[in-house]
Amino acid sequence: MSRLTNILTMVIIVATCTLAKAQTLGAYPDGLSDAIAEQLTNDVNTAETTTWKVNYERRTIEKGEVVYRTISKFDNKGNILSIEKKDKDGQTKSLTTYYYEDGKKISSTESSQGGDKVTQTSYTYDDKGRMTEMLLKDYEGTEISRTTIETGSDYTTTREQFRDGETLETTMKYDKNLRLNRVSINDGTSNREMRFKIGPDGLPTKGLVKDSNGEKKQLRFTYEKDTKGNWTKKTVYLDDKVIETSERVINYR
Repeated sequence: MSRLTNILTMVIIVATCTLAKAQTLGAYPDGLSDAIAEQLTNDVNTAETTTWKVNYERRTIEKGEVVYRTISKFDNKGNILSIEKKDKDGQTKSLTTYYYEDGKKISSTESSQGGDKVTQTSYTYDDKGRMTEMLLKDYEGTEISRTTIETGSDYTTTREQFRDGETLETTMKYDKNLRLNRVSINDGTSNREMRFKIGPDGLPTKGLVKDSNGEKKQLRFTYEKDTKGNWTKKTVYLDDKVIETSERVINYR
């Protein structure tokens, strides 16, 4: 089965940003940090994000079942230190911890709810300090996936090869101010693409998503922000129907 099954799946994966980028945190053009890539400023200590499932057939937000809740912790340079995922009852489902040497992310571990170590990831860099490969293994040392990473001045392309033979290629392109404005995804059988219109505050306001059959849908984003300019509430619309709403609580240094 394809890892991306339809146009709505792609929108949910990419438009939320945090889920899409969590796997390749640190693989950006020069000038971006983990915090900035997550639509946060570098003075953030922690950010707790809660996202609710929305009834796509209605135009109103339904805060029913929580899709996910994450707590992201950053250092004073905007590097990600940990990502904790919780269920709808607030219980920890997993905790990913990142480790650094000389300012570079070298590895991460993910533990399950019971504290058992589930996976470990190692990161490789070139002589310019750019991340070039990410190797994901289980705790028996068996390879789960291997991702090669190509980073230019305004783009990052990741090519993930899974042990079942499937592949997933994602390209993220940035404007001259290093703001994400285009995402394309190829799962080996189909191509999907999203384009964003960026507002003066650096946040996407509108978007266009196109699947491999040429079907197009319009995206729209609305925000509520704090005094620092970081959003505390985000609503995502697909063809003027709400598909997702997220709120986050931010703690600063």
